[in-house]
Amino acid sequence: MITQFKIFEVLQSELEVGDYVLMRSSVHSIVEFINNTIGKIIGFDYDKYNNIKVTYDNIPEDLRTYWFNNTNDRDFNINQVVEFSKNKEELELKLAAKKYNL
Repeated sequence: MITQFKIFEVLQSELEVGDYVLMRSSVHSIVEFINNTIGKIIGFDYDKYNNIKVTYDNIPEDLRTYWFNNTNDRDFNINQVVEFSKNKEELELKLAAKKYNL
């Protein structure tokens, strides 16, 4: 539990609006999209359980029902952050490496 709290502290202090993120999701219908698509942090609300607001581009029409208020934004918990960077290209390289098992 201490390790998890330390990770939360580090993420909370380092994440900023405008950072690019790779998230993980347990919602079966959108797992593939979320786990393999780079999002961008557009806000925080630490008073809520899902406290990071992330926006996505190019959401497939069949997944739109899993986004709220017909926006490209989705709320996540800080524990769902897999990777983050100020540089989108860095995360694109990580996705490519994952895709080709490098």
